[in-house]
Amino acid sequence: MTKMLSVAARVDGPTTSDAPINTGSLPLDILSLIFLECLPHRRIGFPTVRTTDAPVLLGRICSHWRAVALSTPQLWAGLSLSIRPPDDFKKDAETAMEWKIRAGPCLLSYHLRNPTDVILDAILPHCGQWRHLDGYFEQDKWNRVYEAISQGAPNLRYLEIGNSCRDSSIALRNVTIHIPIPGASQLQVYTRKRGLILILTACRRILFERSTRHWPWTIAAPF
Repeated sequence: MTKMLSVAARVDGPTTSDAPINTGSLPLDILSLIFLECLPHRRIGFPTVRTTDAPVLLGRICSHWRAVALSTPQLWAGLSLSIRPPDDFKKDAETAMEWKIRAGPCLLSYHLRNPTDVILDAILPHCGQWRHLDGYFEQDKWNRVYEAISQGAPNLRYLEIGNSCRDSSIALRNVTIHIPIPGASQLQVYTRKRGLILILTACRRILFERSTRHWPWTIAAPF
């Protein structure tokens, strides 16, 4: 990210160390592209709500940058929500709703770690825009997610689910998925890794065992 901001600064010429970066002369589409390069690489993860990282940081530099960031919907199309104190659950749900508004019609990507019902209430209504979903779920939360996907997630191209709960009474233990999932027909490939994670993707390459190569099938994955 520092490299991208340095590029923006050089375009407008040198600035003093205590002066704000002058990017007012940059076309808005160029500045938007620079902002997008500030997002974490997909291999690292999706953006978080931290104020020290893009995209939130970009809106804290100056009013011009904030205006450009808010008018760049792709900046807000991915969100990672991890385990946080209970008092933050409502804040996370509000963040998810606000980022959805900012993302507009963009396809959405989420990383969730043990999401609560209030967070699911915020994102499930928009599952028709989901492109990527990965996370760790308790059994009842996964049931809600799978029901929503089955009812209509036509753009979903990557689904990864896992169990990180040690409480056997609520842990994700059994997953039965019919391929293709009703409402998410793009998910056509299944694989497992580390024995605890189920992955479905839109890739055409065969990643699963020979015995599962024929459609339709039911995957029963005991975790």
